[in-house]
Amino acid sequence: PRPAGCHADSAQHNKEMDPHVATLDEKRRLTHELHCRGMSLVHDIVINHVGNYNAYDGECNPDDPTENFYLIEEGLTEPTAPTQPPFDLIDPRIPEHREADIYHWTPQVTDYEDPYQLNYFGFGFLADVNTENPVVLEAFKDSYAYWIREIGVDGYRIDTVQYVQQPFWHHFLHDENGIYPVAAETGRDFFITFGETMMASNPFQTEGEDRNLHFMEYEGLPGLNSMLGFPLYFSQRRVLSEGQPASQLAFRLEQHMTTYPDPRVIPTFIDNHDTARFIATAGVEAFRQALVLVYTIPGLPIIYMGTEQMMAETRHAMFAEGWGAQGDNFDTGSEGYRLLQDLAELRASDTLFTDGELDVLAGETAGPGLLAYRRAHEGRSALVLINSADHGILVHELPTGLEPATRLEALWTEQPTEDLGTLSTDGAGRLSLELPARAAWVLRPAGPADRTDVSGTSVTIQLDAPPENQTLTEDTHLSGQTSPDVTLQVIPDGNLDRAQVIQADADGQFSLVLPVRDLGEAERTVQLRDPESGAVSERITYRTRVTKAELELGEDDVIGDALGPDGAYVIPQHSESRQQRDIESARVRLAGRNLVLELTMAEISTPWSPINGFDNVAISTFIGFPNQEGATVLPLLNAELPEGLHWNLAHVTSGWLSYVYRDEGARADHQGARQGFAPRVQGDQASRTITIFLDGARLGIEDWSGASLYVTTWDMNGEGGYIDILEEPSNWAFGGGSPGDPKIADSILVRLPAEGVR
Repeated sequence: PRPAGCHADSAQHNKEMDPHVATLDEKRRLTHELHCRGMSLVHDIVINHVGNYNAYDGECNPDDPTENFYLIEEGLTEPTAPTQPPFDLIDPRIPEHREADIYHWTPQVTDYEDPYQLNYFGFGFLADVNTENPVVLEAFKDSYAYWIREIGVDGYRIDTVQYVQQPFWHHFLHDENGIYPVAAETGRDFFITFGETMMASNPFQTEGEDRNLHFMEYEGLPGLNSMLGFPLYFSQRRVLSEGQPASQLAFRLEQHMTTYPDPRVIPTFIDNHDTARFIATAGVEAFRQALVLVYTIPGLPIIYMGTEQMMAETRHAMFAEGWGAQGDNFDTGSEGYRLLQDLAELRASDTLFTDGELDVLAGETAGPGLLAYRRAHEGRSALVLINSADHGILVHELPTGLEPATRLEALWTEQPTEDLGTLSTDGAGRLSLELPARAAWVLRPAGPADRTDVSGTSVTIQLDAPPENQTLTEDTHLSGQTSPDVTLQVIPDGNLDRAQVIQADADGQFSLVLPVRDLGEAERTVQLRDPESGAVSERITYRTRVTKAELELGEDDVIGDALGPDGAYVIPQHSESRQQRDIESARVRLAGRNLVLELTMAEISTPWSPINGFDNVAISTFIGFPNQEGATVLPLLNAELPEGLHWNLAHVTSGWLSYVYRDEGARADHQGARQGFAPRVQGDQASRTITIFLDGARLGIEDWSGASLYVTTWDMNGEGGYIDILEEPSNWAFGGGSPGDPKIADSILVRLPAEGVR
């Protein structure tokens, strides 16, 4: 049954309390207690739609909304329409309802790039409200002014803002009887309204921020005073969870600071009720870094319930009585709770974290690595250093904006402060240090440094760079000059853990080889260091390109067999569920350490405009290597690997996520330890292909000989969980089985030869 009152997307009356939650007096008491503690109450509201009260049995005819229309009544004990006028006028078959024009009664959105569809079509089978109707506008103003006057609400989080035309928001908020004037009448000079546009920006682009700005001001009309920071959220996931270059997040931070009128009121977050949990797709170290970031930048950190307990399930309840809960999960001594407690105390310790300026100091361009920024306010400052790589890196002569010879102390770090050693800027205010894998340090100036802390070195290292702007296509030899008989570390791609040693001769001459063997294009770096003196060469950045595969092979599959192991499954019944889970073929291209897996599907669709270019399918690939012990169970899929195989790495991707986990700790009901890096994934609807680029170096794979790749398909909900299988199908569940049956619609196995593969 649908809940009543102001609850979720299925409100029956926007001025009534949901009896499942509280009474009106209890809500007033809550607000009073919050205000006594210096806290505020923000309501989550929906304007664009009401619940899934109606649907179409077949196609929707926009010229005749009565055709194929029906009310969803079966199995419901609550009303089958909102009870609040005018939203109760929901049935176009009744002339009075049709004439009132409260709803759009249109088809579902199929093209999220089409503004008309966004504004006038429905999505998620939710009844789409006609917000251009003045009656609707006044009803919403009245409804949400009520909560400000009646219980003292201090702000609104507004759902699905992007599906409503901007002029509505101007009038809803700014009219004389709009939300902001009503809030001002009650003494709330700043009433926050932050809207949701769940849109990413492509790397080094700003379409997500531009979309947010559209709803804050459009053609001179002011709108909302804040928007959820989804562009920053997606960049955090790509960089900290999926291993994309740190420079992408550096760029996004700069846009966060310069795009919005006031970045301090932009909510920042690492996950929410509409996304997969960050901890579900990333390691604990990346989870910690993401939280450090949102607590040390301008904005309003939002912590979704359960994040402090490191819950992996998105919408499961915190307590035993709630939906999906596995006992009570509230623990003030848990690792996640203590982490958030520490970071909240850090943020509250100094206004520079809330009100200060932010200057980006560095962002690694070649891959995961250093992200550094400085916070400054009223003469005080702090440095934040994050290493997004799973290996130690060398930070050399980082400009800090601090005075020369400044000693630094740790405000926050994930490791004992005594392990940091002595940190200070040099004579030019620059900072050099070794930053451990997945470190997140917050440092502040602590007075002048001892002169010995900032002494230099007489050793120099000169490395001859490849020709500028030349892309290397084969192994390339470099030479250089340093002091006689010096032992040097060669640091590839900033990876201190993989540094190799070379020796300069009696004349100080040395040489090295830049290997160019891995399939694809890449930006790479090399730098040399004398560990004894601390001397470091300039870092050389170069590009490589390998287009010819050393190995190409593939397997074909039968079309029409994506119906489970016995062919008895029934696909989900929503309108976009067709053949997206049906594999036609799998092709592998391999050179060096890199492997490209290309899947040709019977169909690719993109109804929700997914960032990875495909929707309505989740692909799980299990990779096993000979001469290694591994797992056989396929976590969360109710199945095991066939043909006596085992797996060591698993990759999961859908239209919205990509992550890798290992066999370590894997069980039937639990995925293993997260890798901290995710392959690049791209769907192409025209060619019906999904391409997965497996970077061997970042996955820890040096040799693919004898490897097996077992690829399975299923579907996921928007929060990243595999959907159910039941006896009877529903819109969002498979049928023809039971909850314990394998969650594999289709599968294909590719075996690589045991020899001749590097």
